[in-house]
Amino acid sequence: MAKNAAQYDALQGKPKPVLLIDASGLIFRAFFSIRELTSAGGIPINAVYGYLSMFLKVVSDVQPKGCAAFFDTAKPSFRTEGFAQYKANRPPPPDDLIHQFPVTIEGMEACSCPVLLEPGFEADDLIASYAVQHPSEFQLILTSDRDMLQLLDENTYVVMQTKGVTEVKVWTPELFHEEYGFAPRLFVDYKALRGDPSDNIPGVKGVGEKTAQKLVADFGALESIYARLEEVKPERIREALRAAKGEVFQFRELVSLQKDCAIPPEHEGIRAPDFRREEFLGFLDKYGLKHIKKQVEGQKEG
Repeated sequence: MAKNAAQYDALQGKPKPVLLIDASGLIFRAFFSIRELTSAGGIPINAVYGYLSMFLKVVSDVQPKGCAAFFDTAKPSFRTEGFAQYKANRPPPPDDLIHQFPVTIEGMEACSCPVLLEPGFEADDLIASYAVQHPSEFQLILTSDRDMLQLLDENTYVVMQTKGVTEVKVWTPELFHEEYGFAPRLFVDYKALRGDPSDNIPGVKGVGEKTAQKLVADFGALESIYARLEEVKPERIREALRAAKGEVFQFRELVSLQKDCAIPPEHEGIRAPDFRREEFLGFLDKYGLKHIKKQVEGQKEG
């Protein structure tokens, strides 16, 4: 049971979860939320600090029985092979951010939290693969990326970072349906229609958030929308859909998370992090993460 009942009411009555962490996304968010923080040696550690702050807080709140941190790699995603424009609008990450990824991985390994990454696949795909390959486990996905909402079901909830680095919102299938008006599995159809500027996916011209939401709520998946295209109103939306038919199914493939990535056998029995390990305390000392160490020591005393 979550310690913070007001924030985690949706977890009441649920078993202890496995926590699946979209580490790369959280590190990016932390980097731009916290600035001007360096170690005694002058090494930028703002993203590491922000990520660990979120990680420790959620672990303290939900008391998971195990966790794993999933990372992107430098190798381009397989998605760029079929759609060269995918994420092409994103500037290269700052140097001060790039070096903090291996430092964060070092910290995860120091507290005995398994780290999973696979060249050519995004952290999202690895998380989706783990989730569907372990359907009997109750899982929480910690992320700042709404793409994860497509994975919602009775055994998979999403803890979404909402503000700063420590405030979250727990998404359930029921909450999703209440806010969107359709089932989570149709989120990919919705995103294909409206597009995703952050990933440079254009969507259907003239179809924004509200229109895409209504189309999916009224008709269902893309196949149903196109089967009943003559029922779509107004005419300009109908014609926009007709013009985009050759592309919109590709957009859905791009936003659909892969669920068949191989999970290494050594990560089948993932475990809870151990913040009392000498290796982790030494890691905190190494990078001057004094505030994080105080949190850990406070938990130890408690």
